[in-house]
Amino acid sequence: MLSDIPSRSCRQLAIPNVFTIPPGVPFLDALVAALLEGRLVPGFSRNVGPLGLAGATLYLPSRRAARALASTIADQMGTTAFLPRIRALGALEQDGLADGALFDDDLAAPPVAAIDPLERRMILTRLILAWSGSVRHALVTVAPDGQREVAEHENFVVATTAADAWHLAGELATLLDELIIEDVPWKRLQPLGTEAFDRYWAVTLDFLDIAVTQWPAILADRGRVDPAGLQARLIDFEIVRLHRPGHHPGPIVVAGATGSNAATGRLMACIARLPQGAVVLPGLDQGLDEAAWEAIDGTAFEAGSGASHAQAGFRRLLPALGVGRRDVVALGAVPEGVRARNRLVSEALRPADTTDAWQALVLDPAILSAPAALDRVAVIEAADEREEALALALALRETLDGPGTAILVTPDRTLARRVKEELTRWDIAIDDSGGETLAHTGAGALARLALAAAHSDLAPVPVLALLNHPAVRLGRPRHQVSRLARLIELAVLRTALPAGALLDPSAAMAAAR
Repeated sequence: MLSDIPSRSCRQLAIPNVFTIPPGVPFLDALVAALLEGRLVPGFSRNVGPLGLAGATLYLPSRRAARALASTIADQMGTTAFLPRIRALGALEQDGLADGALFDDDLAAPPVAAIDPLERRMILTRLILAWSGSVRHALVTVAPDGQREVAEHENFVVATTAADAWHLAGELATLLDELIIEDVPWKRLQPLGTEAFDRYWAVTLDFLDIAVTQWPAILADRGRVDPAGLQARLIDFEIVRLHRPGHHPGPIVVAGATGSNAATGRLMACIARLPQGAVVLPGLDQGLDEAAWEAIDGTAFEAGSGASHAQAGFRRLLPALGVGRRDVVALGAVPEGVRARNRLVSEALRPADTTDAWQALVLDPAILSAPAALDRVAVIEAADEREEALALALALRETLDGPGTAILVTPDRTLARRVKEELTRWDIAIDDSGGETLAHTGAGALARLALAAAHSDLAPVPVLALLNHPAVRLGRPRHQVSRLARLIELAVLRTALPAGALLDPSAAMAAAR
């Protein structure tokens, strides 16, 4: 396999050069400072001059991080200089193939392209609809006397509509990418015996057969690969290029990646061993005791208490990098209060099998300074979602009224939208890094209202909602549309109209009279 080539060459290179930036230290500021001061890559610092800086290559997890890094480098340089090559690991298929940055002329890019995600999902939807029709009676058997024996759950229906199949196609596409990312071959699913289990297990395995047999054949016919598969191939080709005899890539750094992607982990392992290579990990816990660290299962995906630990990815990555946790060099100074908070979070996330160590914290409170760890930490008890959003909006506004910067971090997209709307009452527009779906934009909301009105045969409520949208003009000034909408509501829509009456103006007028 291609991935075997770089792994053999990596073992012949230098001692790994691995760093970490602890939580509480500004990541990009500390990264750039270490790079320019010569603490990151041996023999490389700001002293190489404005042209020498362009010889370095830095890999960041995303394009957003790459843009922020470029801005940080420009700020810390203070003079005009050519920026290093900054690549986003999550966009190699666009960046690398677009400008040829990843490959030399004598090492061509893989002659394949990734299938469009929308096309993939539509094809999987069609396959799932065909599969659902074949399993409608999967749990119905015929007895020797010819009588039908129906399973306990007779109403066994899967993906009976296109919408259900579309949803399942998205889940199946995610599974395809996850198995590729974790480098798990599909053949590992085939030995799963289902004879001793409920027949639903056999139906589930039959569903996965779409991805095991049918989908690879479709990709082969089209000459395409999955997006995650192309990403892995690009990284493997880059590893081969970096370790060709006589090739000197210059300073190269991978920063901010956790190695959760198997292909990215291989790239990090090879770059860490380059003479001018370095890997910078985000937030490796070096304060956790060895017993707890060993209890974190970074290799097996079983139901152990450590398998889901926040440091499980690093527990699996460090052996691949060839370094121990104590050998990783920390960059940046952590303030005392932040150090105490990091220790508190580390202890709170301790694997359950080692929580007996908490007794030492009770017996000797000096080990963990709770007041320092909880300094400036507040708890707000909200009665409902609206009060929660309003409280957060007030906290953001209070911070913005002063010299500070406020950031709301939440995985709840609904809460983020509520807070954003609450801030509009003070004319505060915030930058939502999570983006905004088309359905929640102004144009998307208008399109949804128009579709709802058409789908309901111009029912009164959807029509009134459409007319009240500020973007609806109907060839007239907006104030005229608002006035006419109010008249239509009072004179027509508040009467008892039959279904579809607005499609027939004469029927609507008759009902209004």
